[in-house]
Amino acid sequence: MRPTDGPQLALLVAGGLGASPERESALLRARELGERLGDAKLMEALLALVQFRVTQRDFGPAIELAERVLGMAQEARASAMLAGAHFLLGAARFGTGQLPSARQHLNMLSSSSVPVRLPGTAFFSRKSPPACLTVCLSFSAIR
Repeated sequence: MRPTDGPQLALLVAGGLGASPERESALLRARELGERLGDAKLMEALLALVQFRVTQRDFGPAIELAERVLGMAQEARASAMLAGAHFLLGAARFGTGQLPSARQHLNMLSSSSVPVRLPGTAFFSRKSPPACLTVCLSFSAIR
């Protein structure tokens, strides 16, 4: 581990490259750095990569990575990471049509008092959920 690894990881995760190939490369590099820096940084990097995969509609890898973060966050009792993993796992499951599972994960988030902050986004909490959470929960309740 080099002294510059931590700040470099933060820049890679926060990068504003949208859904470009450069963003994907930056996030894969962030995951490599996270592996060296430990679980907390790795979870941050993996959540950013999950978010990227969801926006790319690449739901299989997104679900796989989100489940990994979920397990790590539960073990570490990292409530903010746990909330982020539930949110992204719910979004990915919703994207694949797995509505009961999506609803389960999104309900876990809506019952939490922990604010969620995904890389490159603002904080939100159950008192001010993002529109997509409300839509997902409403739609899955109909089905």
